[in-house]
Amino acid sequence: GTVSPVLAWDAANVSYAFYLVDEKGNIIVNQTTGQTGSFASPSAIAYRDHKIYALDRGNDELIVFEMTEYARLVEQAMELYVLQEYQQSLDLWEEIIKRNNNCDLAYYKAGYCLYRLKEYPKAMEYFKLVNAKKAYSDAMAKQAQIELNRNFELYVAALAGAAALIAGAVIMLLNAFVFPSLLQRQVQQIGY
Repeated sequence: GTVSPVLAWDAANVSYAFYLVDEKGNIIVNQTTGQTGSFASPSAIAYRDHKIYALDRGNDELIVFEMTEYARLVEQAMELYVLQEYQQSLDLWEEIIKRNNNCDLAYYKAGYCLYRLKEYPKAMEYFKLVNAKKAYSDAMAKQAQIELNRNFELYVAALAGAAALIAGAVIMLLNAFVFPSLLQRQVQQIGY
């Protein structure tokens, strides 16, 4: 669960944006400078204590960006997930969705919290919303296994019943069409 800072520069507008990304490259915080041309020559970026530090070599200054409440909420949800506190992480992801229902990352991470909590049908709903096909498929496979295990005895009984019916039907057909003479001989021997 590492978080890494990334600096992006827009040459046309001479503006900068700072991102925090998770280990898979998902953007979890997007902090734009809000000012065009506020940096002469950014040369380094670091993340520590919930702040983004940017060194501007051209202006000889260190600029500190504090995270918004929303960004801190995202970061906390990520940290809780890494600590395997899935229910608490889920609660925060759902709060993030309430604040920003366009945040695909929140739906995806909420789905994985539910997956880890073994609530596969609910996880599938979140994965479907963000078109996370592999995650959806994994959750569906887990749910199918639960259903199979839950109804295993019923499936075995149904298969045994079907096998008995088929065997009985085969025996009746053999006796009626294949072995009629054998059946007659047996009746004569008994004396009917």
